[in-house]
Amino acid sequence: MARIPWLGSSFTGFIAGLWYDGRLFPFTTYNGTVLKKSVALSEKVELILENRNYRLEVVAWRDHATALASPLAGFMDGRISESMTSEIEVCLTDLKHRTTLLKDTGRNGALEVAGNIEEITTK
Repeated sequence: MARIPWLGSSFTGFIAGLWYDGRLFPFTTYNGTVLKKSVALSEKVELILENRNYRLEVVAWRDHATALASPLAGFMDGRISESMTSEIEVCLTDLKHRTTLLKDTGRNGALEVAGNIEEITTK
């Protein structure tokens, strides 16, 4: 999720996918997916992405993070926090059939939140 500069303006863009049961479920700006919710709090990050067929809900619980080097003005002088031990809850819903295809929790997931988060926050 990021602010993408475009023709003198910008928009919130994203590329996400969920591999489940031998199939990729894409959730992207360019395939008509809508960002319904994007909130980054001190203890968790919540995302809801929805297209005409499926809804993907993600809740990632922040855990202890390590500061890593990141690019800043062409040099690796920036710092960004990344956790490799976050708990991530995922729910995939088939909207046409009104059924939950997957509801699961992963442990030891990678989570990185950086930059001007307010730019991509929804209410």
